[in-house]
Amino acid sequence: MNVLNALNALLSLNALIALNSLIALLALSAFSALLAFKKTKVKMKTLYLVRHAKSSWEEPGVSDADRPLIPNGLKKTRLIVDFLQKRETSVDLIISSPAVRAYETAKIIAAGLNYPLNKIKTDRKIYDSYYDRILDIIYGTPNEINSLMIFGHNPTITNLANLFLHPGIEIMPTSCVVCLSFNTERWEDIPATEAIREFVVSPKMLK
Repeated sequence: MNVLNALNALLSLNALIALNSLIALLALSAFSALLAFKKTKVKMKTLYLVRHAKSSWEEPGVSDADRPLIPNGLKKTRLIVDFLQKRETSVDLIISSPAVRAYETAKIIAAGLNYPLNKIKTDRKIYDSYYDRILDIIYGTPNEINSLMIFGHNPTITNLANLFLHPGIEIMPTSCVVCLSFNTERWEDIPATEAIREFVVSPKMLK
């Protein structure tokens, strides 16, 4: 009986050793698979489309491009900044229309996101009323840039957003932000990549 008990104990020990070895092997395989996944994971591109804050129409002699923001526009844009900060938003590149109302909005949001103000770029094509010119900017963005924020005007910025939003939106209010992501590493491949709607937010939604 003692011999039989010893034999059973030995078999149990061998089974335990084998089970532990199997668990270790499975854990190692899972870890290797995770490392391989991280190496091959695609870096998504994120696009933020922003309409400028509310501006003044009551400045005699001031051109459209020079129209300033009004205090209410500044206040509402700060609501957007708070929203973006809570989401820990960061951007690699900001490009704005050269119009004062768009550029000043870009500076407010850039400051809130700790983006250097001297690195905000301007492009006349965003001020023009053709969204295809803005598409040229997006598709031509260097691929080392993973997140791009563009400040523009209606109706162009809404029309541009609706190229990617399904269903679309009727209008982007002032200070509205549309955030889209694309599962691709190349901006030029966006036309062949399905857009993911991350969020659409306006100051009215944050009151």
